[in-house]
Amino acid sequence: MLKGIYRYQAAGVPLGPAGEVQLFGSGAILNEALRAAADPGRKYGVAADVWSVTSYNELRREALGVDR
Repeated sequence: MLKGIYRYQAAGVPLGPAGEVQLFGSGAILNEALRAAADPGRKYGVAADVWSVTSYNELRREALGVDR
């Protein structure tokens, strides 16, 4: 697991050849990401993981540490 982010909802099995997407959200936008995860699956056969971002700053710090 990365600091500042965790998987809120795992993707289901893709319903078609379209594959899988990753959606990120925080705060009130997380609800929109959950809603968006449901739509592509029904319409296009795409599965979506939904990730809750608790701290974009913490993600940045971790990425910079790895980059060094």
